[in-house]
Amino acid sequence: MKPKSISAQADLLDMGFDMYDSCDSFESTKKINPKSMRAKGKITVMNGLKRELLTDLLGRLPEESEYIHLISNGRYDYYTFIPVVLSHVGVIDELWASTWTMNRDNCENMFKLYDAGKIKDIHIITGIYFKRRESAVYASLVEGMVKRGQKYISCENHAKVILIRSGNKYYVIEGSANWTANPRIEQNIICQSEILYNFHKDWMNEYFD
Repeated sequence: MKPKSISAQADLLDMGFDMYDSCDSFESTKKINPKSMRAKGKITVMNGLKRELLTDLLGRLPEESEYIHLISNGRYDYYTFIPVVLSHVGVIDELWASTWTMNRDNCENMFKLYDAGKIKDIHIITGIYFKRRESAVYASLVEGMVKRGQKYISCENHAKVILIRSGNKYYVIEGSANWTANPRIEQNIICQSEILYNFHKDWMNEYFD
């Protein structure tokens, strides 16, 4: 069965198709080719091991080609970058995100921001682990994405990447954490780079083509 993204299946809901009973409805077995790129830029480091909130650590967004490296001990999760960046830019025109798993609070907050017009376009990739381990949250995510005409797919994924475009600003967040509460040491990098943004967007888009 050819894997489908949510937007391709939205019309199936009107035919009474129960997507939650179909194991491979939003699951892709696609394999992408490894990719690499080189980048140079200014490096800024921030240590959050004293349990600072992300809003305290990230008082400003990176400048063009600036890479901000953060280390934290789990007071905030990976999803927190989205509302924090949003507080600086006002509106997110495009959000692409890859995570292994997520929790219900973050899922609901993302939809709340979308419904308020703060996020205009969403593409989400999760791991198959999330689909099978957090089935109730998975169902809520699928239902919410279908309802809003946004795109989601699961695959053998463990990458943690968030892409945020606001106007002509392109922000990339890479790190070790998931969209869940984890009281552990985690590392993140946030930068402003259209080249890196498109690098990650290209491989993510392969799953939605």
